[in-house]
Amino acid sequence: MLARSKDDYNRDTQEFNVHNTLTQDKKYRVILGEHTKTYNKKTQIDEGQRFLPLNYNLFSELIDIIEEQCNKKIINIYNLLFWDYEKNTFITPSEVNSWLKRLNAKYNISKLELSTHRLRHTALTYWKELGIDLSAIQYLAGHVEGSDITEGVYIETSLEFVKKEMSKIS
Repeated sequence: MLARSKDDYNRDTQEFNVHNTLTQDKKYRVILGEHTKTYNKKTQIDEGQRFLPLNYNLFSELIDIIEEQCNKKIINIYNLLFWDYEKNTFITPSEVNSWLKRLNAKYNISKLELSTHRLRHTALTYWKELGIDLSAIQYLAGHVEGSDITEGVYIETSLEFVKKEMSKIS
């Protein structure tokens, strides 16, 4: 989301074109990348490029925030929706993670350390537990369809889910 510009958002369909991401240069400075993280240099195909449909209840608050940002006069060199105007630079993933860490410390939200990556794991697990087809989850995550990484790394089966599934056996 941090790399999304006003131009990536289609207000009519309420979809984001995800075609790039924030990344780091060789000196570890945050830069706006040209592709997603699953860009295949060999084939020159960006396998992670996708459109995210946001017109569902799950994303209603996010749409409100995006619409609010779109209605503001956005003045930054990349036309990004989320920008640190005080420092005139990107809002970085590490800044968001620091904020999540402070929230967790203050409100005891989780025993695990909160981060955007942890929330990504949680979302993919939740979608799987809801019965959303794996190919749809992989599409939303920007994973190549059929990739083992989605289930092998991101989706974590909870004991509560196992108990719920086992209750179907009676």
